[in-house]
Amino acid sequence: MLNPSWRAQRGMSIWLWLFVLAVLGYTIMMGVRLAPWYFEALSVKKIVEDVAREYRGKDVSKRELWSTINKRLDINQIDKVNREHFKVVREGKQKLIVIQYDIQQHLIGNLDALMHFKFAAPLTGPPAG
Repeated sequence: MLNPSWRAQRGMSIWLWLFVLAVLGYTIMMGVRLAPWYFEALSVKKIVEDVAREYRGKDVSKRELWSTINKRLDINQIDKVNREHFKVVREGKQKLIVIQYDIQQHLIGNLDALMHFKFAAPLTGPPAG
């Protein structure tokens, strides 16, 4: 048989509510601070893929590729990606455009988030048509 006082106790205590609200608030804060970087990364990925598709099958210099990518980054107001993050690499018979960069975002106190992004797209293959 259950204790009658247990039936009267329903729901969460004030301390449990405060804990749930604190966790929810922290999660929302992290989303607000980190989401813009992920949206920016999606733009970088699209730029890399579009440039690779545009120059696929063509003989193009690394300087010309970077110039095209940099113009598109400027148009999209992306300033976290620069020349050191850009490479053209050869893997076997395939030539790839690679952009690899890190973003460190302060969260709270001495806690930071480190986001690592790497995007690659093939330059070899049939020309885009």
